[in-house]
Amino acid sequence: MFSIEMLAEIPMEEFWPREQAEQHQTGALDTTLFLLAPDGTLLERSVGSDEGPYASDAKILAFRAPADGVYRIEARSHLDDHAGKYTLILNSFGQKTVDLEILERYVGNYLEGPWQFHVNVYIQDGQLYSFVEEMQLDIMLIPISETEFIQPSEGSTLMVFTQGDTGQVDGYNLYVSTINTVNAGKWFRAEKTE
Repeated sequence: MFSIEMLAEIPMEEFWPREQAEQHQTGALDTTLFLLAPDGTLLERSVGSDEGPYASDAKILAFRAPADGVYRIEARSHLDDHAGKYTLILNSFGQKTVDLEILERYVGNYLEGPWQFHVNVYIQDGQLYSFVEEMQLDIMLIPISETEFIQPSEGSTLMVFTQGDTGQVDGYNLYVSTINTVNAGKWFRAEKTE
């Protein structure tokens, strides 16, 4: 598993809403990352995050190479119209082992996001999965901590399970980082229904 982050030395957000010609002169950069498979197929595209002090920094939360080979990272300006200095960070991390007792706390039904998907989280052979009823799709959830899981599919999505005041799991927050979606780079909430 890998994560990729592109940090602009001068984030574009520091120069909004100036005229475009003035933005070009500043060296500010609104970052975008593309991850391509060995055959050139686009696997992941990450637009700038809307969170934190550097809202124009791009992130790919998690990526698992489906096959051996040379993958290409393209670090670019969001509209391919600016140039500026940046730092590219590539982190490698392994799948964590989470006790079955902890995984069992997450089992249940959830109502996810503004799209109101019905999601059933279950355990099979010691592994946590989610089943999205509206898509008829089973997704393996890969743990990166006791509460954080990656959904590796087309792109990647981060699920962070949360607890209410009683200490019981009350839902999860979902960070969508997939290609071809208007929801990329945003957090959404899912509430546990049972």
